Amino acid sequence: MTAHWDAVRASLGLPDDAPWTAMPFAEPDEAVGGFDAAAMDELADLAARSMKRGTCHLLEQFHRDGFPLRRPGDHWTVLRADGTPACTVLLIGVDVMPFAEVGAAFAALEGPEGGVAPTLGAWRRVHAAFFGGQCTRWGIPFDVTCEVVCEAFITVHCPDHPVLLDPGDRWSAGTNRS
Repeated sequence: MTAHWDAVRASLGLPDDAPWTAMPFAEPDEAVGGFDAAAMDELADLAARSMKRGTCHLLEQFHRDGFPLRRPGDHWTVLRADGTPACTVLLIGVDVMPFAEVGAAFAALEGPEGGVAPTLGAWRRVHAAFFGGQCTRWGIPFDVTCEVVCEAFITVHCPDHPVLLDPGDRWSAGTNRS
């Protein structure tokens, strides 16, 4: 995976110490409510085609995994269920809020998951079921006051689909616009 990141970093002109992670949108052991390897791959492929521009996690997941919150400017290589890279995204926004406060604009960023239009109602149903399943496995309750981490991103590299970035737009290549 390091060789993949080195190639992506070089193609984007990023420094050696650019913040980066590589992981799927969800772990395979989180298969709840019909969410499985095929669903993981569908989400990764939506991101690869820039049709998915956001994702959401329970804040509790970061605490349990001991994983620090990502920040705007970080890069993330999205993996398919088999561990192969689907694409690399640049985080442009990270917000923590109660589940109930996630709005329609963010829900739309998540893309047409399961072929369903990204409406707020559909987003809430799908995510409440998924997060509820996670919380059940952890032995804690899920309700709309649980804090979630909403991450907005743009796809900046994809081995299967060309990603065209404006070479004059330093922000799209992962550096601060200033």
